[in-house]
Amino acid sequence: MQASYDRTYVRTHFADLVVTGADADTMAGAVRDAAGVDRRRERAQQTDRPMRIGDTKLVGRVIGMPPVNGHEVNAIDLVAGATTRSRR
Repeated sequence: MQASYDRTYVRTHFADLVVTGADADTMAGAVRDAAGVDRRRERAQQTDRPMRIGDTKLVGRVIGMPPVNGHEVNAIDLVAGATTRSRR
């Protein structure tokens, strides 16, 4: 089991550290040139937005997805189907 976790960690470039907060650019800048930082990425992980379907008021969750390029931190491991971006 551990070997499977290890391979997934490497294949998806899983983050060693995740920081959340309001000012992602400042936080990313603080580690930009730090020793041992191989790659970094700022992205909106999620936001809850009000929405309406007909007369019903809802809260919709929008979740950030990394680009489908194989080099992204926390890459998506898609085993079936396709993302909208990969169908273009």
